This record gives sequence, C-alpha cells and structure tokens, in this order.
Amino acid sequence: MNRVTRITVAAIVAMWTLVTIFTSTRVHAQASNGPHFERYGEVELRALAPQAAGERGGRRLKEFQHPHPAAFRRHKDLANQQRVTPLRSAPSSAPPSPFSTVAIDGAGFDGMSLVDGGAIPPDTQVAVGPGHIFEAVNDHVRIWSRQTNPPSVIYDNGLGAFFAVDFFTYLISDPRVRYDAASGRWFVSVVTLGFDSLFQSIGSWRLAVSKTSDPTGTYTLYVASFNDAFPDFPSLGFNDDKLALTGDAFTISTQQFLGSEFLVLRKSDLIAGANAPAQQFFAPPQAVESIQVAESLSSTSTLYMAAVSTGNPTSTLQMWSINGLPGPGGGLAVTTAALPMQTTLVTPADAAQAGSATLIATNDARLLNVVYRNGSLWMAGNTGCVPAGDNALRSCLHFVQVSTATATVGQEITFGESGEYYYYPAVEIDASDNLVTVFNRSSISEFASVYTSAHNVTDGAGTLQTPILVKLGLAAYDPSPNPPRWGDYSGAAADPFDGNASVWIAGEYTRSDGGADWGTWIARVSAGATCASPGIPTGVIATSGDTTVSVSWTAVAGATRYSVRRSLVSGGPYTTIATQVSSPPYTDTGLTNGTPYYYVVSASNGCGESLGSLEVTGTPRAGSSGLSINWRGPWVASTSYALNDAVSFGGSSYIATGASTGAEPDVSPGSWNLLAQAGATGPTGPQGPTGNTGATGAQGLQGPAGPVGATGATGPQGTAGAQGPAGPAGATGSIGPMGLPGPAGPANSQVWNTFLAGALSNVFTAGRLTPDRDLSITRIQVGLGTAPLGCSTNAVIRISDGTPAGTKTLTLTAAANDSGPLAVNYSAGAPILVGVSIRALGCATRPQNANVLVQYKGR
Repeated sequence: MNRVTRITVAAIVAMWTLVTIFTSTRVHAQASNGPHFERYGEVELRALAPQAAGERGGRRLKEFQHPHPAAFRRHKDLANQQRVTPLRSAPSSAPPSPFSTVAIDGAGFDGMSLVDGGAIPPDTQVAVGPGHIFEAVNDHVRIWSRQTNPPSVIYDNGLGAFFAVDFFTYLISDPRVRYDAASGRWFVSVVTLGFDSLFQSIGSWRLAVSKTSDPTGTYTLYVASFNDAFPDFPSLGFNDDKLALTGDAFTISTQQFLGSEFLVLRKSDLIAGANAPAQQFFAPPQAVESIQVAESLSSTSTLYMAAVSTGNPTSTLQMWSINGLPGPGGGLAVTTAALPMQTTLVTPADAAQAGSATLIATNDARLLNVVYRNGSLWMAGNTGCVPAGDNALRSCLHFVQVSTATATVGQEITFGESGEYYYYPAVEIDASDNLVTVFNRSSISEFASVYTSAHNVTDGAGTLQTPILVKLGLAAYDPSPNPPRWGDYSGAAADPFDGNASVWIAGEYTRSDGGADWGTWIARVSAGATCASPGIPTGVIATSGDTTVSVSWTAVAGATRYSVRRSLVSGGPYTTIATQVSSPPYTDTGLTNGTPYYYVVSASNGCGESLGSLEVTGTPRAGSSGLSINWRGPWVASTSYALNDAVSFGGSSYIATGASTGAEPDVSPGSWNLLAQAGATGPTGPQGPTGNTGATGAQGLQGPAGPVGATGATGPQGTAGAQGPAGPAGATGSIGPMGLPGPAGPANSQVWNTFLAGALSNVFTAGRLTPDRDLSITRIQVGLGTAPLGCSTNAVIRISDGTPAGTKTLTLTAAANDSGPLAVNYSAGAPILVGVSIRALGCATRPQNANVLVQYKGR
C-alpha cells in the first residue's frame, strides 16, 4: 500500500485491529455519484512554526500495493532471473542518438533527504513558479526563493502541518504538486488514512489550492473521504477549466483491489475557494488501473487521462477525453479509446548497482506521468527490454507520443543500454515542443544516479539523445531490513519564468553514507530551444481619466505584441481585453467612474507568451484628464526619450516635453517637467510599544583560544597491564581485475564510467581511453566509500596523455566529489590515462575502490 506510517508499529497494529471491528456508512454525506468533495479549512504556510528535525520521526516504509499482486510477483521473478525466453514479447531498445543538445544550468542543488522526508521511497515531486521552487516528498515539503543563487529555503515543514490533519489521521502519502501558470495557482494533493471520532476507518483524497501565486501564502483545503477504502497511487492534473484526481481503490480492512476511480472538479470553483466545488465522481472499476491525469501546458477545453494495464504484458494504451463541466449548468462528456502500440510493455528487471548485491526495485510498467501541449500527449514509464548488444532483460525507459486530434500513437521511444538499468522517468514538454526527461541509471559499476535527456522535435522518430549525468550516486543503496523501494517517480516542471523554454527536474540518488539514506537533486535544464518567449513586462503604470484608464509599460525585447488583462478584484482572475497591442500604451474605455480596475500585461512572440506583469490599478473619475504617460524606469544618459516618456531621477519623477538624449531631468527644463517631487522627510513619530522578544539568534563564531596554562606535574606511572594474546591476522583479499572501458562513441557529450581499484600509496590504478577525435574533458565525479571513524579518505585523480600540458591532477572526497566545470583538451589518437589513488589519512585501512565518471565532449 502506498502510504507513510506516522506512528509506531505497535500503534498501527492496534489501529488495524480496530479497522476489522468497526463498520459504518460513508463518513461524509454522499452525492448520488460518489464521495462528497468539500472545503474543510485554510492554512497560511508562512504562519506555521517550522518543524524541528527531532519532530520528523524515524525511517518509514511505504509498501508497494499492486492491483494484480500474484501476476506482478510472477513477472518480476522471471525478469530478475534474466529469463528472456518466457518474456518473448520483451522489446529491443533503440541506441541513443549520437549527440545531445541538453544543457544544465549550473550544478543544481540538494533537495530533501531521508532525514527530512523520513519515508522510503520519497515519491519525488517538483513544481516551479515565477519566484519559487516547490519540492514535495513523503512526507515533507520545502520551498525555495529563486531570487538568490543558490536558491534559499523560505519554507520547510511536514505534509501533516501543510494539510492541517488531526490526531485521527495516521498515514499521509503520495504528494503531487503542480503550478498552473494560466491561473497563477499552486495545487498540492495527497492521500491519507485515518479514523473518524467513532474509530471508523476512512481513506481520503486531500487537495490544497493556493489563493495567490505565492506558494508560502494561504491555501484552501479540500477533502473527499471513503469508508473502508482509500485511493492509492493518486494522480493530479488539469486543463483550462477542470481538475481531476485519480486513484487505485483498495479496501482498508482486507486490502482488496476494487478498481481505478477518478473525480473531476470545476477549476474555477477551486480557485474561488468554494465550499462545495462542482464535481462528478467516476466509481471503480474503470477500464484500466493506475490512471494518470495530464498536466496541460497549453490551452485546451479537453482534459486528458491515460493508463496501461499492469496485470500482464500489454500493447494497448487507454486514453480518456473529458469535455464539458461538472455540476449545475454543465455536464461531462467522457470518451475512451484503446490505442494500439508497437511496443509490448513487460515488467522490468530490478536494477543492479555498484558495490552491493541488493537490487533496486523498479516496480512495473505503469505510466508515471502525462503532459499535454499543442495537440500532443507525452507520457513515460518503465518497461523491460533487451538492449542492443545485450542478451539479458534490463529495466528500460518507455515514452509514448499521442496525437489528440486523431487519437493515435504518433511515436514511441524504448531506451536502454547494454549492462545498464534505467528507471523512474518523468517527462515535461518545453515551449518549443521538445521532450525533456529525468530518470535514474545504475549498473554493477555505477551507484544509482540522476540523468537527463531529451527528444527534440527535429530528432528522428523513436530516438532519445545521449543521457547526461546530473548527479552521481555516492554509495550503494540498502535499506535493510526493509525492501529496497525506490521512486515511485521523479519530478519535472516547465519554467514559467522564461516562458517554458527551460525545465526544472528532480531525481533521487544515494548519498555518501549509503544504507537507506536517499537524497534528491534539483537542477534546471534546457533542450536547446532555438527561440524563447519574451520576458515579463516591467514599468507598468495605470493613468486614470474620465471613464478611461491608460495602461503603459516598458517595451520588452523580442516581443511582437502584448495582451492586457483586467479584473474587478485584486489578484484576479483576469479577463483578456486586448491581445494584439503592438506597443504601449493601451487605453481601456467605457469604464465606470469611481470603480477600481486591476490590470496585468503580458508579452508574446512566435515562441510563446510571458507571464503577466505586476498588477496595477486605476480608478477612472469624472473630469479627470490624466496624461498619457510611457514609464521608462530610472533615467539613463545614453537612452533616447520621446514626448510623454516618464522616468525616475534623484528620488523624483519627470515627464519628457520632447525628444532628448543625455539631458538630466533636474537641470534640463527644456526637455523635462517635474511630474512628482520627492517630499521632505516628516517628523519622527512617537516610539511605539516594545515588541515581543524575538527568537534567539544563531550562535556566533567561536572566539580565539585563550593562553595555554602552565603544565602540571607529571603523575606517577600506573602499573602496566598484562598484554593480551594477539589474534590471527586475516588474509588480505585480492583486488579484482579492472574492466576495460568501451571505445568512445561519436557522441558530442558523453560520460566514461570506470570502476577503479585504489591503493594506500602514490601508485595510480589507471583506465585507458583512446579518443578517435579531438575532445575536451568537462567534469569529473567520483563515488567514494566513507572512511572508518577518525579517518578521512581522498581520491587523487590524475588525467594525462604523457605530456606536462596534458596532465591534470585533482583531489576529490566523499563529501566534495565533483570537480566542477573543467576544460582539459586532448587530441585524437593520443591515449588518455585516468588514474586514481585512494589515500586514507589518520588510520590504516584496506584498499578501497572508486567509481570514476569522466564527462567529455568533442571539439
């Protein structure tokens, strides 16, 4: 069962016993078509006290509840035994494209870890807005401000506090988080298990809807509950006017699978904070289990969902199209289609990893997320495949593109590589319709690491670009005695700040202390779009007139047109009143005097539309003759100004009386008139009452040490104890042979992965790479085991082609394992030796190994 335990095992047993004793009707009054979805409160995140590390609980396991447990176990056992013959339908994979256009913006930064989330696995999710990055895992959330570099944490708390759950809710799990740029709202969902006041067992969908685009502000909280049932493996998605939640329905008392179900809600009601949003429930069983709702990244009146069967190998994709609106004055029209695929999906093999015989769980072939943009659905999941040049079943990636106009599969990508395991992909589509994906990779010579790749619209059908390393795994993963659960998904979110030209990704990796300690890594990547949407308009001002408001702004570079939106309520929702404005200003006419109007402006070009500007307000008044002002921001000497251009200078604002360049406003009356003068500073008001004492600040830096005191007299030596017998010396194990690296492929950006044995000396154990063309080494990372207590372990890496200019030596550690950007150039045909020497300082220990990844690209 997909859930997070928040109480002790003994308490859980007691509660599950109660579940089998009590029976009841539905907890909430039921509509004729399903559970009642209703508002149960509000929460303001910034007002919540942060959760202390000691309050976050210990390690918790989230079980994997499967709709067809016997079939899944049988197929998984066959896959793990590498018996390909019984799985004749297992597809072959295509080799990677011999290039990559993916660019990573900086190194990225650490997200949350097991210490923060406390659950295995994390169910990693990420969403981004104009000013924030939002990560959710089991069972914690963290929000960063993106105005600093690196982003700074401004909110950190548990999911229980976020959703204001009470004492009777004992499980909270499977977070999903999305930012809807169209409405400027954040949507966060979870599933919970608990009891009512009579200890009747209930499972619930919970949804939080922000009131503004600030994710640290106030959210409206909603819940829909089921008696003795819960909606496992939930999904959250939306389009222009609807939002849907899905789940696999299981009974709580017997854990019997009832079928898949979904709930459709009117999005405008959610945004308005309605007590009972218009809704329609579709009870189990639906055609296929584990339904995923599409996140719509472009305008569409149709809400799409998709799923594949997880019980047996399948080559059928089920698609739902939902039109209309639920509730009074509406009605939903739901159509389904079974689409044939060329690939037969099978259960993947669990993933091997370096330094451990433990296999990482890869689950089944269900879809993990679905995205819609510009007439296409893209979706991702795992499958089993036999990579080219391999003879064993591996865990591979599978992507499907569907044309919504024709309801047909346009292309499929099945991706794997010989000896490698790929799993838990997430997809997102950028503004240029390129697919961007994040996923995990591991093998017998690589710890579980985070990678990214892309399929651009100009790439050949069915191809995926060469994977690019995002974050190297640092140790073997083994959460014993718990099963090695991983995933259950990764996160990806298009960036509204640059008009979706880039994508933020979040993936799970193993941290340096190994064991059960997973971490997440967050980074921004680009698929190499050839154009980008314009920036957000700035310098927006509203000038009121008689039944008019004139809105002006600073022209945006690259914009070909502007849209103006208006609302009678601050914060929207806004109505578009103009879409083809070629240049500022825009005058809104026919307004009611004395009524405040709120405006935002966006910029557009052939690549897309920006987000809306900061809101401005104007109140038309009778007899007002407001100036038509073009606000240009601070005065710049080199800028050419025209009539009615307005600037700020020296604390005051000025308006141009004609064209000028270089004329300072305060000394050029022929070019500028004073528009608004900075007022004098008023007298200091009386001192207010003393506020409450703030929290104690962080401890300051330790001062310098005082002088050393005089040495005391030496005491008498104690009696020497008898020496114990020496134990027999253990035999020294031999170091296994180093595998030969494969030849360098023709990729423009590739990773050479070698597992090298180190020694406690200056002797280097080296791997050899002979390039067939000129190349540049751009980054080196090392996976290094943690040294015994009291010791420190370094890996000295040396790259050399035998010449002084071509020799590079650097020292990496388990904690600082990344060289950062490099530019070490080599010529074709000259052998390059990459060597490693493991140094253990402060103790004597056995030789260790190092997993060295060298990233390089052609010149």
